[in-house]
Order: sequence, then C-alpha cells, then structure tokens
Amino acid sequence: MKRIHFLLLLILFWVARNTILVRQRDTGSFAAVDSMALLQVASIFLLFGSFLFFYPKLSFRTVKNIVKSPVLWFFLLYILGLISALWSPLFNYSVYRAFESLVLFFAIFIYFNYMLNDTNIERRFLRFILILLLFTFLGQLKLHGFSISIESLHTNSYSFVALILFLYCIGEIVSKSNKTLKRKKMLKKYAWAGLLFVVLGTSAATNISLIIGLATLALLTNRNDFRIAFIAFLLVVAPLFILMGDMDTIQEILFPGKSVESITTMTGRMNLWDQYIMMIYERPYFGWGFAVIARIAEHATTNTHNSILSILSGMGFFGGMIFLIFLIRSLISVFINRKHKNIGTIGSGIALIAALANSMSIAVIGESASPATLSFVALISFYYLRVAGRNINQDMHKES
Repeated sequence: MKRIHFLLLLILFWVARNTILVRQRDTGSFAAVDSMALLQVASIFLLFGSFLFFYPKLSFRTVKNIVKSPVLWFFLLYILGLISALWSPLFNYSVYRAFESLVLFFAIFIYFNYMLNDTNIERRFLRFILILLLFTFLGQLKLHGFSISIESLHTNSYSFVALILFLYCIGEIVSKSNKTLKRKKMLKKYAWAGLLFVVLGTSAATNISLIIGLATLALLTNRNDFRIAFIAFLLVVAPLFILMGDMDTIQEILFPGKSVESITTMTGRMNLWDQYIMMIYERPYFGWGFAVIARIAEHATTNTHNSILSILSGMGFFGGMIFLIFLIRSLISVFINRKHKNIGTIGSGIALIAALANSMSIAVIGESASPATLSFVALISFYYLRVAGRNINQDMHKES
C-alpha cells in the first residue's frame, strides 16, 4: 500500500469518528476527554507526525504551493486562531481545535498535491467528496436512531457536501472543458448523487446557495443556451408562480418544512446571532478565542451556524480582515480563470462561490473542523493546486 493511502486512512478515520462513531453528551461536557476523544486526538498527532517522518519532501512542496496561492490567507486565519488561545477563556480547547483544523487541512492539501500529476485526480476528488457525503449522511441517520423521516433527514451538514458535489459536476457538464464519453458518464453519475442528497437535506440555506451557484454558472459559462434557460426561469417561471398567487409552493421549494415564524427567525438562529454580535462588540479587535463563542454564550450550542460570526467572535477584526483578503482573492481568481477551458475551472469555481454563500448558515470556516469543513478544504485544494495552478502555468508559458 502506498504511504499516501495511510494519510487518507487517517483522515477518513477522523471523519468516521465525527460521524458514525460520534456520541451524544450534554453541552457542558464538550471539553471532557474520554476514550473516543483520545482516539481522535491520537489520529491528529499521527497525521502531524506523518508530515515529518513519512512525507517531509512532499510537505515542503505543499507549503511552497500554499504560499504561492491565495489559500495562504486561509491558513493564516487558522494560525491566528491558534494564537488566539492566548486570550481564550478556554485555552486548551482553542489550542486543540485550531491545531486539529490546521493538521487536517494540511493533510488534505498534501494528498491532492501528491495527486497533481495523476490523470485521475478529478475522479479521486469527486470520490473523496462522495465518501465525506456518505459518512455525514450516515452520521445524521445515527443521530436519529436510523429512523427515516423528513425531520431526521433535515440538515445542512450533508447537504452542504452534496451541493459541492452537484455544482462541480453540473458546472463541468455545461462548460466547454474536454469531455470524453467516460468523463461525461462519471460527471452525470456524481451529479445525480449530489442532487439526491441536496433534495433529501431539505435545507433552505442549501437551496438558496444552489440558486446562487447556478446564477454564477450562467455568468461564467460561454454556453448561451444555459444562460437563456436560466434567465428564462428567473424572468418567466418564478414571476408566474408569484402572479398565480402560489406563494405556498415557492415557500415549500425554498424553505421545505418551515413555518413563516421559523423562516423569519431562521429556525431560532437570529436569537443566537444577536447574542454573538453583542459579545463581538465586547472584544472587537482580537475576539474571544478560536471556536469558543458558541460554547460560552448564555445559550450554549455546538457552533455559531455562521462562518462570519465564527471568525469575528473568535479572532475579531484582524481575523475578519484575513478572511476578507482570502474571499476577495478567491472571487477574483474564479472570474479570471473562467476564460480557461481546462478541466475543473467552471465546476470548482461555482462550487466555491456557492459553498462560501452556504457557509453563512453552517460554520465551516473559523470554527471547529467538521466533515463539511473538509469538503470545502478539499474543494479549495483541488481548485488552487490543480485548476488555478495549471491555468497560471499556461498563462506564463504563453507570455514566454
């Protein structure tokens, strides 16, 4: 077995530990270390040790690639999160969660950096996202005793992962990138899988992010037929529903299973967000420390359900500025690279923008790592290492 597979197995063990092997504890025991927590910590330190002993040269090359891309700012955000433990009321918790995130992210970048010259890297990327999706879906089922119902399936955790999978594939299907018959079949297969789990998740945030992703695709693609179809939907079909007075249908599509009250309060999240905003005002510059705000607020929860609030509450104004640089440079990169016809350019671009929009409802950035977070990191590693990196090299070759 190749040593790189050992790295992948450690990542997937961590995913399994946080999905199908997760155990429910009361809110006050979130920092308690039991046997399952020790296994999780051990997997992180094994990953960290593998960087030094198994993959030293590959780790060095990966660092060089990270430094040359906008993703450096993404890593700097978590380095600041590690430093923020110094003023966190939960020092040990902030140190571990930031360190854990950095190790997992770097491991994923090492894995895709190793696969850069592999002709099957796209298939490996999609397979990795699908594995994350299945683990997260099984974890959701276990949380509800494996009962099947709209309530038990409703979440933005696995639907976040599914949205990345679906939008990447639909973007590549619509784009003019090289599509062999084999690749077309693969993209359609993964697209249907992603769409299925988007529908099962019944998440309003995912549905809205899906529309944002498709709108971005209409802007980026050179396919006029797709643009016309999407614009026709926006200008004709949607207004037709409204004119017919069928607002209940629209509400059920965009906000499945939600009452008017739950929509206006975002299922109670607005009340939590008001608390976090007040606490941000108390420590505006450096924040309260990485990943602790949701734990120490009056109404304690597992996370903030909003990446911006996670960043500002944990790392303050300085963390917000670092993320803003990453965000702006990512958006610029997506629109600059749209002219290239290389594999992955359009698909990863629209998936990235939709994921960033969806992160306003599920904290995948600036918070403790989750399988959904890893799907986002896999996307940006594939995009910046393979897609944007290859496009930059082509531009430099043309200029020379």
